[in-house]
Amino acid sequence: KGGVPALASAVIENPVLFTANSLIKSIVVAAFTKHSREESKDFELSLFQMAVVGGLAGVASGTAITPAEQIKCRLQISTASGSPTNCALQIIRESGPLSLFRGLSATLLRDVPFNFTIFGAYETTCYLMGRFLGVSKSDLNVLATGLAGGIAGAVSWAVVFPMDVVKSRMQTRDVTLREALR
Repeated sequence: KGGVPALASAVIENPVLFTANSLIKSIVVAAFTKHSREESKDFELSLFQMAVVGGLAGVASGTAITPAEQIKCRLQISTASGSPTNCALQIIRESGPLSLFRGLSATLLRDVPFNFTIFGAYETTCYLMGRFLGVSKSDLNVLATGLAGGIAGAVSWAVVFPMDVVKSRMQTRDVTLREALR
């Protein structure tokens, strides 16, 4: 139950996240280099700055996936069988279209730290692997970058999993953030 919305969430989340990350990174680089194209080509963000950019991108992706997350959570706790479309229509009929964004605050409290952590942990792991192997990040092989991604993902979920529970409570019990935190 809830598999289709979960897939939809992933299909929506990743393009929004990486597009937002790229745009925010461009804005930050331009701000630091005062819009000089020559300087911006050579300018590199620090590991912390890359983590902050990732966290900010989490605002866009978290907002984009909240409706699909809401539908997924509702389907997962439902005893009746139903389609994601019927579930969405029921939510809209009962509480209006904005109710598809119920749990947005908890989603952002999960996704901003998650994306801060995953981008920061990924870049840090790649940096450390590069130093250990004596190569630059761009010279790491696919196995090393895949391992860095796996490590970053595990660390990130360990950090935010409790907030994911709070988000699911908000989306399935129609409670406030404060009530879901209890």
